[in-house]
Amino acid sequence: MNIYACSDIHGQYGLFQKMLKDIRFSDDDLLYIVGDVIDRGPESIPMLLDIMSRDNIICLLGNHELMMYTNYRFPEKENYWLHSSNGGTVTRNAFNKESKDTQKAILNYIGGMALQVELPIADTRYLLSHSDFIPERGSVLFKDVSYEDAFNTVWNSPWRMWEYIPKSKYKKDSRIHVIGHVPVQYISENPEPLAAFTDEEHHIVNIDLGCAGIGLRTGKATGRALCCMNLTAYAEGAGKDAFTYYQWLKLGETVQLSCSSSALPAETFIFVRKTLLVRPRDQKCVSIFKARREGPAFFDEEDVYVGFMASLQLV
Repeated sequence: MNIYACSDIHGQYGLFQKMLKDIRFSDDDLLYIVGDVIDRGPESIPMLLDIMSRDNIICLLGNHELMMYTNYRFPEKENYWLHSSNGGTVTRNAFNKESKDTQKAILNYIGGMALQVELPIADTRYLLSHSDFIPERGSVLFKDVSYEDAFNTVWNSPWRMWEYIPKSKYKKDSRIHVIGHVPVQYISENPEPLAAFTDEEHHIVNIDLGCAGIGLRTGKATGRALCCMNLTAYAEGAGKDAFTYYQWLKLGETVQLSCSSSALPAETFIFVRKTLLVRPRDQKCVSIFKARREGPAFFDEEDVYVGFMASLQLV
């Protein structure tokens, strides 16, 4: 059994499905999504309905779920869900095509989401939330707190100017905080803009890799990325090898593929959708290639699955 976490998928259902296949997600495993399944991307509602049908995928409340819920259940409250920057219109349009019973089920599901989840694994205590957290509390449901507390938990961040909280709040808490909300590309102290941001001093792991298609600090990020964190492996000391990354590539885009400590056989061919990209010569290779076709920059049984942890970085 493995326990995983991911965040801020934002309607990228294709990447989500490939992630589940790549990690060989089974009925014995457990996945926590720390908010923002919906908006901006094209398939928010189909993905949300899929998640709702699975007992072993738990979705926490994010600010985008809160905005959607507010639009229908608290219409008198100030809300920017349909503002162009939040991308709620595409979700609303898909939601309106569903039956009244399905719409009610979706809103009830959001209303029953967890706000934060305390999760002990081995000797590690995690606290999962979208961004902020309620101190001295373990697992908390959205429905059991005030709207204001929920709002602050999903909006406040150490990396937002208007909803700012200091990182010292996390440091005072002994748990490891796995969060999203602010893409790692926006974190100035992050040395790897397409890798999870780990701040050991303040007990923070940010796994939002920008599925919303945001820009990098230096130049424009043309792809969208999804991070999957193996919480079980991380608690057992796997470090960077506990993370896997998935990214859509555009035609002709240049990408650097870095092989980690896992063995990569010299005879392995790497394909993306049956297009040969590179043949590595040794286990320490760093290969630079261009995508020959648009598609996901990872490898599965449909192509040639090489079974190693890879870090994808635009160059």
